[in-house]
Amino acid sequence: MIIYEISITPITPIHIGTGEDLMPFSYTLLKMSPQGQNYKYVRFNDERLVSFMTTDQIERLEALIAKDDFPHLRQTYNEIACKIILSHQECIFYLAEITNEILNLWQELEKRPQNSFVIQPTICSLYTKKPYIPGSSIKGAIRTAILDPHAQEFAKTHKQLKEQDMLSVIECMRDQKYKAQADPLRALKITDAIFPARDSRIVGQLALYNRVKGESENIAINEEVIKSAAISSLCEGDNAEPITTTTTIALDDRLIKKHPFRITPRSFQEIADRCNEFYETALNKEYELFYRDAPDELYNGYKYIDDAFSNLNQDREFMVRLGRHSQIEYLTFSTERAPGKKAFGTKTRTLFKYKNMLLPMGWARCALVSEKEA
Repeated sequence: MIIYEISITPITPIHIGTGEDLMPFSYTLLKMSPQGQNYKYVRFNDERLVSFMTTDQIERLEALIAKDDFPHLRQTYNEIACKIILSHQECIFYLAEITNEILNLWQELEKRPQNSFVIQPTICSLYTKKPYIPGSSIKGAIRTAILDPHAQEFAKTHKQLKEQDMLSVIECMRDQKYKAQADPLRALKITDAIFPARDSRIVGQLALYNRVKGESENIAINEEVIKSAAISSLCEGDNAEPITTTTTIALDDRLIKKHPFRITPRSFQEIADRCNEFYETALNKEYELFYRDAPDELYNGYKYIDDAFSNLNQDREFMVRLGRHSQIEYLTFSTERAPGKKAFGTKTRTLFKYKNMLLPMGWARCALVSEKEA
């Protein structure tokens, strides 16, 4: 088994969703001290919080429930939650920074309690509270890069492109029927990339840029994301330390010997080469359609990704795109995109708003830290 330790640095915000929509019964925005200048997003343990409520507070909430007065129930619950949290911080699950857009939306909510305000969390450990990128997401991004050239060729002679059908042919599986134990990427094993619990998240609003109209508009999606080098740089300056963590990529050489796979990468360098070729090619196409003539707020967001590619050590580093809003062109197989056909038919980009800038989502830089045999 060859094990590569890899560092991962998010270049732009990354959101790995949980499928949840959080209402202000599970979070609030709060200054954590009377002298505090900045609001924090506070995700709290609602069961523990309720245990600290007084009888009077519970009766107020029950009266609103009896009236079916949901807007004022939410508002009152949140007011009570803020008071309890300041004196019982053990109710806090975790904290995160917020953008100005989120604070403005929250202040509007306080004026108009009938408005909804949903936040979609990014995945984290329930025990350590640390956000992470699942190893399966990283493997999926690498898999896309490795399989894409084979998919493009396969599509030339097969009208119906299905990944399992393609792999059964290329890997010469018995009766040309796909078998999971013969999947060429089975020999690639990747661990979760776990970030610190503190100062690694930010909550912001998304925007949709339409290349035909040449303009962006806010959309009703607010997300927790893993902070990125772009955000750290905008917030703290060029000397800011980006958030970085590590993962491991293991190549099971015993499995490779047992199954003489044709597509399986045999080294870190092969993985890096495939990823850099695929993602840089896709980014160049995206640039021509969306960024070349875009407004400064979008073009400057793209520049963070372009600069990361420009400074890449091709022998030890590679780029990937991860998580939600990674855009259809970066997925090898989907109902919207068939390799060999027109891949860039979409007219919009989903972007993260931060300090008058629109940041494409999901980009990360991976670097080889060490290599060993186990």
